[in-house]
Amino acid sequence: MSLNGPSIRLLVNELNNKLHDGRVDKIYQENKDVYMLIRASGKNQILYFSFSADSPALYITDNKLDSPKEPPMFCMLLRKYLIGSKLNSIKQIGLDRIISLEFTTSSEIYDIKNIEIRFELMGKYSNLILINKDSGEIIDSLIRVYPDMSSVRLVLPKEQYIEPPRNGICPLDNNINNVLNILEENELQSLKQAIYKNIEGFNPDIASIILYNANIEYNRNYNSLDDNEKNSLINSIKDIFNKIIDYKLDSYIYYRDGKAKIISAFNLDPIYHKGKHYENMNFAVREFFESKGTAKILDSRIYELRHKINNKIANLEKTLAIQQEDLIKSRDREHIKIKADLLAANIYKINRGDTSIVVNNFYSENNEEVKIPLDEKLSPKQNVEHYYARYNKLKSREHALEKRLPKTKNEIYYLKSVIINLEQATTTEEINSIKNELISSGFLKEQNSNKIRNPKLEWREYISPSGIKILAGRNNIQNDQLSFKIAHKDDLWFHLRNEPGSHVILTSHDSEYTEDDITYAASIAATLSNKTTKCDVDYTIVKNVKKIPGAKPGLVNYYNFKTITVEPIKLDK
Repeated sequence: MSLNGPSIRLLVNELNNKLHDGRVDKIYQENKDVYMLIRASGKNQILYFSFSADSPALYITDNKLDSPKEPPMFCMLLRKYLIGSKLNSIKQIGLDRIISLEFTTSSEIYDIKNIEIRFELMGKYSNLILINKDSGEIIDSLIRVYPDMSSVRLVLPKEQYIEPPRNGICPLDNNINNVLNILEENELQSLKQAIYKNIEGFNPDIASIILYNANIEYNRNYNSLDDNEKNSLINSIKDIFNKIIDYKLDSYIYYRDGKAKIISAFNLDPIYHKGKHYENMNFAVREFFESKGTAKILDSRIYELRHKINNKIANLEKTLAIQQEDLIKSRDREHIKIKADLLAANIYKINRGDTSIVVNNFYSENNEEVKIPLDEKLSPKQNVEHYYARYNKLKSREHALEKRLPKTKNEIYYLKSVIINLEQATTTEEINSIKNELISSGFLKEQNSNKIRNPKLEWREYISPSGIKILAGRNNIQNDQLSFKIAHKDDLWFHLRNEPGSHVILTSHDSEYTEDDITYAASIAATLSNKTTKCDVDYTIVKNVKKIPGAKPGLVNYYNFKTITVEPIKLDK
């Protein structure tokens, strides 16, 4: 859900106190999200503009996103005008979902001294608009709005910036007569709707707490109230207005089914349960939106990388099909050698210019006649050599394909294992590690600038029913390290049978393990290989696992193994 007006008011006040007079050092953009590194109050702080369609927000965060190799055009524009500028103020427009950030630029090259950013938090219509503060002209925006997209206003370079239409009365005016007029005009509408639809920045939750404090049912309408109830309602609205004006607001998140559902500047405990109080609104907003934003960023990165890998797999599978077809053709070459031998035996019968010759096939039992095509431009000897050359070429091609086919199959197998690791990833660090693995394996191009950090990742770690530690790799490089450097030669090694998957180690070399331990470790191997139904898992001691020479990370051979059929289990990733 989007932030409401009072929540934004409290948040903006906090941000302004922390960041005003700060200097913009860096600006990055990933997808639509933008973040600025601002030096303020003697330290670097990250101001994050989240553009999630259902939950746009602005807050200070500690989380750093990886900067894309090639910044989007809008990011370059922001850098051009704002790097080195001073952030003069952050303020809210009325009680609306619009935040204004005003900057004084240090550059005189562009003849623009004062710049304003308008962040419009309007759900899927959210936008970030860069404005020449002195002229009111739009410099550019994250999302341009053309005439065929809106009949209300244009958001285009050199157009005058026009605020979105504002609905309802503003509590900051503190004019209770306007509220009375609104309620009387909508006297047949439910009070809850009449309040939140006609007062700027309000939402159903604020309307609910107003009616609760006035001891009036939500579905009543103004026409049904007696004088005492009307006075009680007006006093309750006045109280909320005064709290907003005087910043007597607080920071709460309310949960449902363990998930954050409502963020509020008011204590909604009387009408909701499981509320959590925060020290300030920025902490609450960050907690509320960052979990959603991080999940969406991860989903976006996983989708992007998975798409690239699947394209590689599709191309390799096409190559494999062609190679298999060529191998069949290459092996079907004996008839060409027979023709070459027959031509060699009957070369004296061939004349230059002949297009074919009929000879007896002495390789067959019946010695039947066969017709062999000839190239009329070649001599008899050259025709014989041509057939032998074709035969030898197919023979050489068979040998080459017999070497290439396993390599192609291994590459497909390897990339499918990367897909499995990617689906199990829960952090940006894991995704970056998989990206680096693909770069080092030659499947992705190396990024020369803004190189992806390769963080150190801990193994996945579990405990068996007997208390024995179980380790599993998060990617194929970790799988190799785990199997050949970390594990003891007498530990038990588990892997999905005949399919790509994670390497799992039951560190059992100095412990007595049970059948339950084996079943549990095998179930982990099945789960981490994205299996959802019963499947077969092989296991053996580590010294029976051998790296395939020259193969991609994670590809091994193993022998003297046993197989167990298990069900995948739910794991804490």
